[in-house]
Amino acid sequence: MIPEFQGEYRFLSNFFPCDEGVLYDGKLYPTSEHAYQAAKTLDKVEREQVRSCSTPAQAKDLGKSLSLNQDNWKAIRVREMLKIVRDKFTRNIDLRHRLIQTEDHELIEGNNWNDKFWGMCKGEGQNMLGKILMVVRAEVCDIAHLEGLLVHIDSARLISTEDGKDHVRKAKNDVLNWFHNRRIDLVRARREQYLFFTE
Repeated sequence: MIPEFQGEYRFLSNFFPCDEGVLYDGKLYPTSEHAYQAAKTLDKVEREQVRSCSTPAQAKDLGKSLSLNQDNWKAIRVREMLKIVRDKFTRNIDLRHRLIQTEDHELIEGNNWNDKFWGMCKGEGQNMLGKILMVVRAEVCDIAHLEGLLVHIDSARLISTEDGKDHVRKAKNDVLNWFHNRRIDLVRARREQYLFFTE
């Protein structure tokens, strides 16, 4: 279990700076916190003000005074956070590798500021950010595994011998088997997502 996003796990925090930025609605933001706060409003001027904040803490403070983009912001905020966190860890390759290296550890956004929705405080809370990170981790692990299988196929194609053709056939079968198994896993994961993202 990773109980908080500090020290070597600070990169899991929305406050962590992203070298390649985080894309949201066509604009790059310096952190996922900037992007999330900007998602609260449809006002382009307000979004640009958030994007220009020099720190994620400033973006968070500014987010408290924004005109919410919809009456149902609370109903869509988890979905928007998922989009943002997903982009953070697909766009920033180094962060993606570090997320994969957390393996199957439970990720908990432990805090002392009493956020019991996105994290946990004193052992209580929904830990929605942690759950989103674990969903995204499963997704990027799938991508990495599939990329490895495709590289295996490409390498085997370079071998023109009969043995090389056997390698290609085996690699293709590996991909097909992987997709078959993942289809079962994804059904299970989708059920879990619905449980995770029920407020």
